[in-house]
Amino acid sequence: MTKYRGNFDQAIRQKKERTEQQLRAYSRQQEVIKKTKAFIQKNKARASTTGRAKSREKMLSHMEIIAPPATNPRSTFRFPYIESQSTDMVKTERLVVGYDPQKPILNPITFSMSAGEKVVLTGLTGLVKRL
Repeated sequence: MTKYRGNFDQAIRQKKERTEQQLRAYSRQQEVIKKTKAFIQKNKARASTTGRAKSREKMLSHMEIIAPPATNPRSTFRFPYIESQSTDMVKTERLVVGYDPQKPILNPITFSMSAGEKVVLTGLTGLVKRL
């Protein structure tokens, strides 16, 4: 998991920079590996350069391989509409609202809402915040 500093736009920019940096490092390393393998193949058979070829083989075996940057596939979500068999959307009986059962904020209420109905909650501004 990677932490980014700043807001969302800055995080996206930082992620892009980090990905580009990793891609450049990966490309450079792959080029070095390719050249080193070519050197090994070319100089392994010669008696005068066998030592250097073996040394480079050893260097390759100890090299920490940089992984290519991961590409995140696009996520797609689908929420198919499912026809409801019930018309009741919300139904409560003797609902008590509050923190302490002995001191409820509201008296027990019973109500129900059906599909298509609208509800408006009214009260003094900030009342809920002060309770």
